[in-house]
Amino acid sequence: MARTRAAKTVVAALSAASIVLVPVPASAEPQSCTTKADLPARVSIDREWQVVDVPLVDTCAPEYAAFDIYGPDGFDDFLEYFPQDDETVSSWLVLGEMPPGVYRTRDGETSESVYDSTVLKYGSRARLTAKRSGTTVQLTACATQYNGMRDAFVAWAGHRVTVQKLDGDGRSWQYLATTTTGRGGCVDVPTRSPGRASFRVTTWETPKVFSRTSPAVTA
Repeated sequence: MARTRAAKTVVAALSAASIVLVPVPASAEPQSCTTKADLPARVSIDREWQVVDVPLVDTCAPEYAAFDIYGPDGFDDFLEYFPQDDETVSSWLVLGEMPPGVYRTRDGETSESVYDSTVLKYGSRARLTAKRSGTTVQLTACATQYNGMRDAFVAWAGHRVTVQKLDGDGRSWQYLATTTTGRGGCVDVPTRSPGRASFRVTTWETPKVFSRTSPAVTA
């Protein structure tokens, strides 16, 4: 009988000990903080220079934070922040002569740094004109792309563009044609349309140039 009581006492003690040793849930553990220079998803190179605001996304409240920006040619710019003085936005100078490609932050000044990236490409422009003759509409689509060395938009010859027509619901666009621009960056696209209709043209995106859609024209 005494042995039985002793065994029950040991079991009870072990049970109590097992309850004490239950691990603390992960949700109760302290969460680590992060500091990040929040680059925009994309930047269009379409002028001689521009200032891109890069805000600091921070949960660590450091006195100071800084990041380098690297692009295809290596180091490009330096971002710095003073959060305790409410200086939480840094300026990135983007020049028209910068090479397109992926730009990344690195070499953060805090141990909690998280890095970001963005894509830079040259900008483009699309223009469409329309002239009606009976049931035929003569569309002329033109495309230009930014040239950083000349600080100007130049004719985009030999480039694909897609022409669309506004559907009768007034919301969706119907595919009409895909064609290639000529030496002057323009191409004629004749189409039949019994009644007045709206049209637009879109330049195709390339590894170095962003696409662009023209304003709609009606004829």
